[in-house]
Parts: sequence; C-alpha cells; structure tokens
Amino acid sequence: MYVQGVDSVYDLRWNDSLSYGDIYLQNEQEQSAYNFEKADTDVLLNQFVNFENQCNELVALRLSLPAYEQVLRASHTFNLLDARRVIGVTERARYIGRVRNLARKVAETYYASREAKDFPRLLRREESAVTGLRSEEVPASDVWPEAPATLLLEIGTEELPPDAVNRLSAELEQNLKQELLVAGLIDSLETDSKWYATPRRISVSVEKVKPRREDAEVMKRGPPLQRAYDDRGVPSAAAVGFANSCGVDVSKLISIETEKGKFVACRFTEPGREAYELIPSCVQNAVSGLSITKKMRWGNSESEFVRPVHWVVLLHGKSVVPCDIFSISSASESRGHRFHFPEPITIRDADSYLELLNSTGKVKADWGVRRQTILEQIRRCEKSAGGLAMNDENLLDQVTNLVEWPFAFCGEFDSVFLNLPDEVLVSSMRSHQKYFPVFDAGGKLLPRFIGIANIEPASEKVERRIVKGNERVLHARLSDAKFFWEQDRNTTLEQKTSLLRNLMFHKALGSVLSKSVRMSELASYVASKLRADGTAAHRSAALSKADLVTELVGEFPDLQGSMGRRYAEIEGESSAVATAIGEHYSPRTANDALPQSEVGRIVAITDRIDSLLGLMAAGEKVKADRDPFSLRRMALAVLRIIIECDVDLDLNALLHESARIYTKQNSVAPNTVANVFEFMLERLRSYYLDQGYLADEFAAVYELKPARPLEFDKRLRAVRQFRELAEYGDLIAANKRISNILRQSGELKGVQVKPELLVEQSELQLYEQAMNLSKQIVPLIRASDHGEILRKLAVLRDPIDSFFDDVMVMAEDKQIRRNRVALVGFVSRLFREVAEISLLQPVKVNG
Repeated sequence: MYVQGVDSVYDLRWNDSLSYGDIYLQNEQEQSAYNFEKADTDVLLNQFVNFENQCNELVALRLSLPAYEQVLRASHTFNLLDARRVIGVTERARYIGRVRNLARKVAETYYASREAKDFPRLLRREESAVTGLRSEEVPASDVWPEAPATLLLEIGTEELPPDAVNRLSAELEQNLKQELLVAGLIDSLETDSKWYATPRRISVSVEKVKPRREDAEVMKRGPPLQRAYDDRGVPSAAAVGFANSCGVDVSKLISIETEKGKFVACRFTEPGREAYELIPSCVQNAVSGLSITKKMRWGNSESEFVRPVHWVVLLHGKSVVPCDIFSISSASESRGHRFHFPEPITIRDADSYLELLNSTGKVKADWGVRRQTILEQIRRCEKSAGGLAMNDENLLDQVTNLVEWPFAFCGEFDSVFLNLPDEVLVSSMRSHQKYFPVFDAGGKLLPRFIGIANIEPASEKVERRIVKGNERVLHARLSDAKFFWEQDRNTTLEQKTSLLRNLMFHKALGSVLSKSVRMSELASYVASKLRADGTAAHRSAALSKADLVTELVGEFPDLQGSMGRRYAEIEGESSAVATAIGEHYSPRTANDALPQSEVGRIVAITDRIDSLLGLMAAGEKVKADRDPFSLRRMALAVLRIIIECDVDLDLNALLHESARIYTKQNSVAPNTVANVFEFMLERLRSYYLDQGYLADEFAAVYELKPARPLEFDKRLRAVRQFRELAEYGDLIAANKRISNILRQSGELKGVQVKPELLVEQSELQLYEQAMNLSKQIVPLIRASDHGEILRKLAVLRDPIDSFFDDVMVMAEDKQIRRNRVALVGFVSRLFREVAEISLLQPVKVNG
C-alpha cells in the first residue's frame, strides 16, 4: 500500500488490468458471510468431533499424513467455533488441548514411520552448536589481547518476541559471567558487565576478561578412603579410576580429612589455557542455559533458538574469537537497522560496539537509552498534541522492544469517535496499535494519539505518509468499534443472557448461562452470610457474563466486564449492579487491583468458586508445569479478596454450598469439596512466604486448617508476634515435648482431667493456671484476638517447666498416667486455639 500509494488493500494492483479487490473481494465477502453468520454452529461442533475421531482412527492405522489433514480440519473448525463465540474461555482451553493432543499423536506416528525407514532424507553430518578451534588453527598469539579486555557477544536474530527481549539478554549476561568465572577468566561475578537488547539482537559485554587462565594448584577429592584400598592396602578399582581421571599414577594419591570423613585426593597443577580456547565453551553453556520454553529450527541446521539466528559477533578486545554457534561462524560483522543501514558493520573493538551501531548502523542497542529516547520524544509530541500521553510503563517497555531506531509521531482521529466509551478507544490504541492515548489536563481523552515508528522519515512528506497511514488503520478499527457499540445497544443485557446458552463453559458443566444461574444462587448465599445487598448480588451475577456475547467484546476481549458495566449503566441498572459487573473479573493478574465494592467482591468470589469446584469435580487437574484452566490463579484471587478486603467467609461452607448447587445439574464426588479446600489453602503458602513469613510459621497454622481465610491470616500474624516474646523458646520446647507425649500415648481423646488425681504440687499448679486461662481466653477466641491469646498463654512457661522438672508423666499407676497425659493434652489444646506451636522452630525472627 505504501509503495503503490493506495489507501485500501483492495486497490492494490494485481496486474496491469486487475486489482486485489477484483480477484478476492467477492470471495472474502462470501466466505465471511458463511463463516461469521450462516454456518450452523451445531454442525461445526459435530464436524470437530468427526475430524477428531477420524484422526484417531488414522493414527491407529499408522496413516500419519491423512491423519494430519484431519488435524488441520479440526483446527480450522475450532477457529470457526471460536470466532462464532460458541466456546467459552474455559472450554476453549480444553479444545486447544484436544487439537494439540491430535497433533502430538500424528507427529509421533510420522516420526515412527520415518524412523522405520532410517530417516532417508535426514542430512548425515555431525553438527555442534559451538566448537572452538584447535590450537594449531588459531592465529599467532600476538593478535590476542595481552591484558584483560572487554568480551563482546552479539547474537543477531529475526524479530524476537517483545516480552522475551529483556529477559533473554539479562539471563545471557548472568550465564556468561558465571561461565567465565568458572573458566578462571574473571575474578568475580561483580565484574562490570552490561546487556543490550533490540528486536533483532541480544548482546552482552563483560569487562576485564583475562587473556589466559594461569596455572593453578588443584586439589581434587576422590572416593572415601575405606573404598579406595582393601585391608592389605591394595588400591581398589575406584582408586585406580580416580587416579586415571586426574592423569596421575595411583601411588600419587593422598589422604585428606574432611567433615564427612577421610577421602583420597589428588593434588596437581592444572596448566593454564588461552582465553580463546575457553571462551567458545563458555558461550555454548551460557546460551544453552537460557530459559526458552518454545524453540524453533531453521534451514538445514539442527540448531535451536527462540528465533532464527543470522549472525554472531564474538570479540575479545579487538580480536575475533573463532567458533561456530548456531552453525554460524563468529565474526566481527554486525548488522545495522533493517531499513536505515542493512549493510554489515565491522566492529573493530568490543568497546566501540555501542557507538558504532548508533552512529553508523542507526541502532540504539542500549535498551535503557532507547527507552529514554522514546520517553523524550513522547514529551516533545505532547506539546504538538496539546495534551499528556497515557502514563503506561508496560506499553513503553513493549514499544521499546519493537523498535531499534525510534521515531515518535502524533496522529489524530475523528472526534465523532469520542462518543465511544473511553476504554474502547484506549484498548484500540493501546492494545491493538501500541499507540499512547492523549488526555487533557483534566483527564479527558483527546482525539489524538502518539505512535512510535521503527524508522526515521527522510522528509516531512514521508513523515506525513507515516502519520496518515497510522491514522487510516486506527480509523478503520474505531469505525468497527462504533458499529459494534451501536449494534450491541439494540438489545439489553438481560435479553443477551439467553444467548449464553449457546456459549459453552465446559463440556461437563454446561453453558455459560448455566454458570450464570449457579453464580446468582451462590451470590445470594454469600450476600446473606455477609449481610450485604442480596438483590444486587443476585442481579449482578445473573448479568455478569452477558457482555461475552456482545460484538464489542468479541472484537476486544480485554473489555469483558468493562463493557458489561457500560451497558448496565445505560440500561438503568443500579450503581451497585453496574459496578459489580465491571469489577468481577478483578484481579486479572497476580498484582492487579481487587474489587472495591462489596457486591463486586461477592460476584468475583462466586465466579471463581463456581469455576474451581466445577472444573475440579469434572476431573480437571493442575500439574507442576501445566495449569490450562488457571486454577491456581483463581484460587489465589479468591483468597486475596477475602484476606485483603476483610471478607469474613467460611471457605469450607462456601464450597459445600457451591457443591449443593451443582448437584442440581451434576453429581459431585464426596471428596471434591475437601480436595478443593486443600488446594486453595495450599495456595496460601507462596502467598505468605512472599510476604516474608517463615515456612514453619505457615505450617503451624496450616496444620489446623482454619476454614476462614481471614482467620488463617489473623492466626499467622499472631504466631509471628508470639515469636518475638521472651518466653518463645521455652514454650516451643515444651510444646514439642507435649506433642511427643500425646503422639506416643495416642492422645487419649475425650479423657478429662480429674483434679482429685493430681498428687504433685507442680501438676496441680499447672492445672489451676491452665483452667483459669481457658476461661480468660473465651472472649478472645470469640473476638479472634489470637495475638492476645498467645500472650496470655505465655505465662504458662514456668508452670510447664516445673511440671516437666518435677513430674513423671508416664507414671506406673495407669490412672495417674492417663490423668497427666490428659493434663498436657488440655494445655496443648489451649495453644491449638491459635496454631500447632510444636511445629515452630526455636529461632526468633530477629535472629
């Protein structure tokens, strides 16, 4: 479009007499009408199952190629179902899993068939990701640094995923320094270094890398002494093997004493090596150690990386370190900007890398500098825009990772679009186009935006073209949004809820309409427990999912909830209902804000509880590396809302109520509630450890499994305060002793203390004080003042110590013994009103 100077893709010239529109417009119109309007979704659902079944049958027959065609058909059918919004978010994950499972089966079948033929098309060559040169192939030593010099590694790639750019570069820096330290080429991980990153390269420079590793005296430990020689002093096979690995005769082995006992060892001088001999393996290990979940191959190479690699620069000072990485020979040639300077750039010196790329290559490789440049350019554009750009750190980071030579420009859109909700405009600009929306000083959205291009225009004419092109794209998107907004308002949210029956939540759990009905009933239950507005809670839950079938949310999925709130406000729903609909998806991420309204919190909790219990009842499980339905995130969101918003709910009772509601539709296994409750409480572990609580503090409260998360939080805080008491250490020791006694005796549940059997003064004093305290803490238990409970119980330190000093618990007299065990059990139960104190370790927080 830019080259031909046309405004529409359909005006592109196909040849001298035809346009793209002449060839494809009718086809696109008719196919769109079928795919998005006319195709029978029930037929599509059946087709998906048929394609899936055919694929499995063909795999069983080992016909991998026709089976693969069925995978493609199933995948295409899934895309149509997704576009028609027949599949809800939860069920969507299951469908994706089904398609992936088919693809995996076909891949395994195809691999087996090729393996049976000994892979006839496979290239027969030995490839290594990184190989250093033999010493006789290395140039004369006078070309290498004679003093410590900067090491530069640059890996040039095709465009990297924006969210991977910084992470990979920073990780590469740490990995490379660790390898250089192990190789003896730097003295410390504190050695000055820097990572650089653009969409087309990740780079690391490390200063003061030594020219060679010096000779070093090495002590290498071998097998235990008793295994190294027999009774007659003859070396064993283990000793001989160890000596051979050290390159010495077995007679040279010595004996050393360690904390773990005596071992044989070998002391020898490890000869030094030149840096160019060591650096290639350092690079190999650093690169192979990168955390890349999805790798790809390219060309004929067996190499794998996040994106295809096209060049590698590896310099030590001014010298190229020869090696092959990703089947590419290292060199001193980098590349400049894809458009401004696509030619090779020779890096003469590792220290000149940044300046040369910037001045010649039109690449700002320093991420921080590039980000600051964008920020400064945005500030300049704000003046011409007459407003302030949205302060969005995440968007700023994203665009920084999308450009190498940023150029900020200011564009406009028709003010008629300001009649759309702000969130629609912001989503169109921010999420889809990566533009910065512009607001006036009062926070009102202006019909302007600031974009970041990856090219500096050669003239004002070219700049105007860039701006106009971006304005045209945004205009088209906003025109669609305006149309959808107007269409959606032709029916109310309540009318839209009937369409939710066509949107599948989960195969075993029914439609999203069924989910909304369950949520409404559960929301009423929660509201009654909290003495909240039950009518608003029920209404909010009933309408909360209606915007999923709107055209706007179909085009802008990130606006679900927000658009529901907008439509509710327009339709005259109460403020409480509209706000709750908008808030019920919060928190969307781990650090997102929580719902601010009471009804919003109720709907947010019921939505997730319904999903958690239903999905786990349906057999959906979380694995260590897989959580396709985000069950962990849902559980933590519920717990955060309850704890951080001070919502006093019995989680166990809530889950039982959800299960009761589900039984109207599906059977729920008897152990489901217990499993979900356990799963949710376990999520609190990382939640509290991240806040600085210790593992034993969490364990002490977790052992009792309080049903109210708010109660769990209060008890944990009380345990932390208890740890600071002077009596802490003695009480911990006493409770551990009590725990052991109760465990050995079976705790004698139900046995009451008989005062008439208390014959020793110490046991009588302990009993009297414990009885007195049991009465004092009753109101504290009702008030959940757990900190004060433990402070009061701290006075038992001396009576407990005296009891264990003066009294034999396991007395010969059976009645006396049972009574004393009952007494320590009684004392234990007082502490267990808060936590299982015996699980705490005798270490104070302050050390």
